[in-house]
Amino acid sequence: MKSCLFNFYFKKGNFMVKVNSSSNNLYVEKKDNGEICVFGNEINYFLEFPTNFSAKDFDLFFTICHYAKKAKNNKKLISIDFDDMARFLDYKKSFKNKSRFYDEIFDCCVRCSSITNKIISNSDSVDKVNPKHFFKSITSDKDNKKVLFQLNEIAFDYLYFFENYFKLNLREFCSLTTKGAKIMLRLLVQFNNLPKGKNGLKELVLNIDEFRKILKNNALDSYEPKYLKSRVLSPAIKELVDDKRYFNAICCELLKEKKAISSCRISFDDSNRA
Repeated sequence: MKSCLFNFYFKKGNFMVKVNSSSNNLYVEKKDNGEICVFGNEINYFLEFPTNFSAKDFDLFFTICHYAKKAKNNKKLISIDFDDMARFLDYKKSFKNKSRFYDEIFDCCVRCSSITNKIISNSDSVDKVNPKHFFKSITSDKDNKKVLFQLNEIAFDYLYFFENYFKLNLREFCSLTTKGAKIMLRLLVQFNNLPKGKNGLKELVLNIDEFRKILKNNALDSYEPKYLKSRVLSPAIKELVDDKRYFNAICCELLKEKKAISSCRISFDDSNRA
């Protein structure tokens, strides 16, 4: 694994992460326990999902991204069979039958058409937020049981042309049941190169407003800071450390400054991860 240097900074209300690495244009790695897909960090920070996006929608979205990456920068219409959409899912546990699963794919495609990118761009020395849809088009053909889609230009940057990235085991990701656990998994695997402290744990500290913005962008109620731990963080941590299946340990602490919650410190042990 190549080493990475993380730099953190803020720009006009956006939490920015810079990772210096010589690797880019990464596609898919095959592992015994699933396939590892590589995505640009911007997916974690600059995509805004509709508020009705469900946990299963995230599974289907990243499955679509997986097949988009396998198409290797195909700017034409990409087709995925419905049955292939279940590659990383056990739809028998998640849905009553195939017909219900196909209906879910149809509904997900409708919601995916509303995914937008919000990234800061500099125009005439004035920072502006420029939203743009991730998909140029995405439809579900029930008769032929296919998903048909085209990516917008910004999606190519996030899927193909990037220097800053995180690796996601799609089978592992899809096995999680809550949006909170899926968001935390994506963040922690992104920061897997953080050094261990004296206590043997890696430590990630996020500004509370920026962390809440990440939750909101990922269709999860960001809540007031005082409710964040009990309603979002604790349930996510419980799922991720259950039987040490995903992480050996995760600890979360809300830090205060002048009696107000200012940041979230997440300490974690991922030594059980390959």
